[in-house]
Amino acid sequence: MNKAKAYSAASATSPLAPATIARRDPTEHDVQIEPLFCGICHSDLHQVRQEMLDFCGAHNITADVEVIPI
Repeated sequence: MNKAKAYSAASATSPLAPATIARRDPTEHDVQIEPLFCGICHSDLHQVRQEMLDFCGAHNITADVEVIPI
């Protein structure tokens, strides 16, 4: 298991706070990336506040591609 730095909210009314989350180990089917920069946009905040139904998380990211499965 890998660990990653993140921001999370404990509830829909809680502020975002730094957190560490567990990430599963990559499989042979995963594209592996090394995140360089990440942002939080208004859509992320609406999702945390449960104001959106459809959502594509992590859409504000710049990363280097480390491994592409063949």
